[in-house]
Amino acid sequence: MKRLPGIIAAACVVALCVAATPAARADIVELTNGRTLEGMVIREDSREVVLEVPWGTVTLRRSQINRIVREDPKAYVVRRVSEAIERRRYIEAIDVIERLDPEAVDDEITELLSRAYLLRGEQLIDRGFIEQAEELIERLREMPVEDERIDALGESLSGRLAELTKLEQEAQTLLDAGRYEEATPVLGRLRGSHRGRRLYYNRLLGRAVEGRARSAQASQDYERAAELYDQVLELDPGRLEAIHDNWLYTNIYPISRELGAADARPSERRLRQIIRELEPLLDVDPRSPFANYFLAKAALGLGDYPRAVRHLGIIHGKVNLRYTNPQQIEALGRSAAEILLQSPLEVSAGPATRDWQRPTLREPVTARTAHFVISCYNPEMLERIRRVIDFYRTDLSLSLLEKPPADWAVRCRIIIHPNEAAFVAAAGQPAWSPGRFAWRTRGGRLVEHVIESYHDAPGPELDHPVFTVYPQEVALVEPKAGGA
Repeated sequence: MKRLPGIIAAACVVALCVAATPAARADIVELTNGRTLEGMVIREDSREVVLEVPWGTVTLRRSQINRIVREDPKAYVVRRVSEAIERRRYIEAIDVIERLDPEAVDDEITELLSRAYLLRGEQLIDRGFIEQAEELIERLREMPVEDERIDALGESLSGRLAELTKLEQEAQTLLDAGRYEEATPVLGRLRGSHRGRRLYYNRLLGRAVEGRARSAQASQDYERAAELYDQVLELDPGRLEAIHDNWLYTNIYPISRELGAADARPSERRLRQIIRELEPLLDVDPRSPFANYFLAKAALGLGDYPRAVRHLGIIHGKVNLRYTNPQQIEALGRSAAEILLQSPLEVSAGPATRDWQRPTLREPVTARTAHFVISCYNPEMLERIRRVIDFYRTDLSLSLLEKPPADWAVRCRIIIHPNEAAFVAAAGQPAWSPGRFAWRTRGGRLVEHVIESYHDAPGPELDHPVFTVYPQEVALVEPKAGGA
C-alpha cells in the first residue's frame, strides 16, 4: 500500500495532487489587453508561450503578449509564502516551500515554513484535527529552529487533549446512567472538537439520541420518537437493524391510525403528504410490508390504482401485476393485510448477533452503490455494507477534509474474502493484517482502487474493519496522481 509522506499528510492531503518542481519562480506575463497572468513559463518559442498557473496551463500566442517580467526565484517564494500566510492560507504557503529543491531552502525560507507550520497547527487544534496537529508539532520539533512558540503549541494541544478526555469520561458516565438528555450536548461538543474521532462520537451520540427516542416512544409521542430515530440513522446507519422496527413503528403508527379509522376521510392533499412521508421509509427498506401497505392505501384514496397495485404486489413478492378490476385490487389489499398480521413489528429489538460476519455462501454475492462495488459471501453483510458505505465516505471527508469527497472516475471495489487464508493469498498481505487498501493510476488518471478484507476479520471499533480504517483511506485519498 502506498502511504502519504508524513509531512504532507500532516499539512493537507490536497498536496497529493501537486506535482513536484525543481524550483519555483514567478513569470508575470503582461497581455496586450491590459491583463496580467502570473505563473511559470515552462515552454516558449517564436510563436507561443506555455505558462503553468495554479489551475493548470495556459497557452498564449506571442501576438497576445506585451512583455514577460521574470522574477528572482527566491524573491517569488518569499513573496508568495508571505502573502499566503497573511491571508491565512497556510496550506498553500507550506505547499509552495515543499515543492522547492532542498538546495533552495535557506534560513529565511526555513523560518517562513516554521511560521506557516505554527499557524497551521493552531488552526488544526482550533478546528478539532487533533492527530494532524500532533504530527505537525512533531515535524516542527525536528526542524533546525528554536522557537518557544513550538512548546506553547504543544502545551495547547496537551490542554485540548486533557479537556477532551474529561468530556469523554463525563459523556460515558451520563450514558451509563441513562441520562441521555444531558449526554447529548456533551457529545455534540466532542464531535466538533476532535474530528478524527467523529465516527466514534457519532455512535455514542446515536446511543444517546436512541435513548431519548425510546423515552418519547414510551410516552406515545410518536412524532418526536420518529424524528429522533431518524437522527440515530443519520449519525450511525449501522444501527438500522437494531432499531429498525422501532423506527418503522413510530413513523407508521400515526399514519395507520389515521388511515385505519372507520370515519377516515383524508383530503387529497393529506394523502399526497402521507405518500411523501412514507417514501423515505421505502428508500431505506424497499420491501417493508407496512410502508408499502399504507402507501398503497394512500394511492387508492387518490385513485392511483397502478401505484397501489405495485406496492401491494411487493408485499406478496410479485412484480408487474396489472390488476385493474376494483374487486381484484380489494382482494389483493385484504390478503396484504393478512400478511401484515402474520409479521408484526418487534418494537423491543435487541442487539444484533455477529452471524452476519460469517461466510454462508460458496460463491460471492455482489451489490453496487453510487461509489462502490461490493462482493462478499454473506447476503446480510452485503446489505449492511451497502446501506452505510456511501454515508461514511461523505461523512469522513466532510469531517476530516472539511469538504465533500472528490468524484471518482471509477467505483471503488470492496472485496470481502471468505476467510483469512483466501485474503492473504489474494491480497499478498501478512496474516496479522485485517485488510488492505490500494489504488492504481494510468497517466495521472485513477483506473482502479480496492478495499480488501475477509469475513470474521477483527475490527477495532465497529463489527468489521471495512467500516473503520479503510473507508477513512477512501475518504482522505484523492488519487488523481499516484497509486499503489
